Amino acid sequence: MADLFQQSFPSDFSQGLSFDCYLFLGNHIIDTARIGGTDRWTVSFAVWAPDAMAVQVIGSFNQWGQDADFSGSMQPVSDGIWHTEISGISDGDLYVYQITHKDGSVHRQMDPFARTCTLHPENASVIVDTSDFHWTDGDWKQARTAYSPATSPINIYELHLGSWLRNAAYRNYRSIADALTHYLQDMHYTHVSLTSLCEYPYDSSFGYHVGCFYAVTGRYGTPQDFKYLVNRLHEAGIGVLMDWVPGYFVKDSNWLYRFGGDWHYESSIENFRENPYLGTISFDFSKGPVQSFLISNGLFWLDEYHLDGLCIKSLEKVLYHDFGRVHRVEPKNIYGGRENLEGVSFIRNLNVAIRERFPGAITVADDKSNWPMVTKPVYLGGLGFDLNWNYPWNNDTLEYMGADPVYRSYLHGKMIIHATNDFSARTILSVSHDDVACGKKSLINKMFGRPSVRGATLKVYLTYLMTHPGKKLLFMGSEFGDENEWQYNGSLTWSLLEEPLHSGLQAYVRILNYIYKQERSLWDCAQADGGFSWIDADNASQNVFIYRRNSDRADDFLLIVCNFSDVSYPEYKIGVPRFADYGELLNSEDTRFGGNVVYEGKRVRPKPEPWNGQPFHINVSLPACSAQIYKPFFPKRTHVSKLKRYELQKKE
Repeated sequence: MADLFQQSFPSDFSQGLSFDCYLFLGNHIIDTARIGGTDRWTVSFAVWAPDAMAVQVIGSFNQWGQDADFSGSMQPVSDGIWHTEISGISDGDLYVYQITHKDGSVHRQMDPFARTCTLHPENASVIVDTSDFHWTDGDWKQARTAYSPATSPINIYELHLGSWLRNAAYRNYRSIADALTHYLQDMHYTHVSLTSLCEYPYDSSFGYHVGCFYAVTGRYGTPQDFKYLVNRLHEAGIGVLMDWVPGYFVKDSNWLYRFGGDWHYESSIENFRENPYLGTISFDFSKGPVQSFLISNGLFWLDEYHLDGLCIKSLEKVLYHDFGRVHRVEPKNIYGGRENLEGVSFIRNLNVAIRERFPGAITVADDKSNWPMVTKPVYLGGLGFDLNWNYPWNNDTLEYMGADPVYRSYLHGKMIIHATNDFSARTILSVSHDDVACGKKSLINKMFGRPSVRGATLKVYLTYLMTHPGKKLLFMGSEFGDENEWQYNGSLTWSLLEEPLHSGLQAYVRILNYIYKQERSLWDCAQADGGFSWIDADNASQNVFIYRRNSDRADDFLLIVCNFSDVSYPEYKIGVPRFADYGELLNSEDTRFGGNVVYEGKRVRPKPEPWNGQPFHINVSLPACSAQIYKPFFPKRTHVSKLKRYELQKKE
């Protein structure tokens, strides 16, 4: 038995090159027998515990080691791997590894490769059959192989499942699937990013202090229930991403911490191992088995659950030894630098493996350190990510939005500097859960002014976000102006939609998202300048920004006007590059969104007088705290506004 397992186990596990070790380690059903009308399984168990003196599998199937007929003893195989096979196991049986340490002490720890676990404060792994789900997303997966993030619309709705709808009827992956799918379709999002999927013991960690990286959290159901949710979203054309935290794990001896009695997943050196600020333990990327464990885990979620990509959180804690830490002795690499060289190698190996095995899947870097060339290919010296969060844009624009309009002119440069950066960086403009929790205020309350002004200003801000170069991410609740900070144990305040301010904001975001998906100029960044050019970037005194988004076709562009001041301008001149009728696609002060302007689908014809460095100009009425989007409609051509056609369909 051990010989057969050893022959099949990947020989490159210890070198950090085994990217599918989840197929061998953990528990796996290898045979089924019908006994007394019930299926009983023979299960293979394998675990990496290189310094253990002895390892046993104990659980509900052998009275937690008290049944004399079931020893559960495991045999050493190679490279620190222990293995055994046990018969007579039922669906849902619990187990742990009972490990004898070198000092003779005996400890129980959960399986690092378990597919599901009990919820804290219980500490046991669970045996379930995850192979009998019938996927129907084959067309989606096939189409994804040709997917190009740089030239596709990506508008992500970041979601915490436990607090989106805190209702008993929607507390399960399966039961929430239809409601969530309908909402994402109705709001025209392209992707959903799910937080807190890997199993974790402490609710207050939001799921970012992971306990078991291979177990989908049982807070919302079984692995099969989660597969149902992903499958349902794919059928509706929604991509599914997950937050993934490969830099550290929870400091809890029931899980990975000191697994097998020694420092195996972590470093034996304290200042490399401990993260005092977070109270977590850092992975030691210099160890081959740790790299095999983590790269296999990233691929596992794309393979087992058909996910479309990973948002790698706290990347800076992988790239640097000391980022966000306070140590008596600063950790350094072999050259005396701060960079975690093995962590960088791990990230590059991960991205290369995902490219090779899952074409079209995307990886997103959540990096606060400003590491260079994050989205450059590995063969050019980059990290190989598809997208990178643009934290400077987020910080600078939110600072601007929190200022009194009287003083915004002094912050004008913070709003325009990012449009001159390297567009090939392929960034994500985001307002995530990090921005609306832990004392940071909800997004609408980050805006300056009284409630009605904050609502109007938020519409302008979201217009600036959605029409600026870069992909998009918005945390749940921000789309309708939830007044409350996000709480993991609370719920979004959906009752606010009974108020015109909030229902109008949601309606505005719905159509803004639709325009983003329909207008190629807003997301196809194949051009060197990202399809962006300023019309007027210098009007700091009036807090007005005017710019153009361009597609690869000369006649296909949008004109965006954002007035962040509390002053209205009944006659405002805007320079335009082409002589055409400019149709108003969207006005944030439309009565449909709680404003005072009646939408008439009006078109404005230019005057042959230069303005803003452009050969022509149009005159528009520019309300206070408002945004407008215009599209050119050229003479002698018949055009029907996509937005107007969409509204007619909705009325029918």
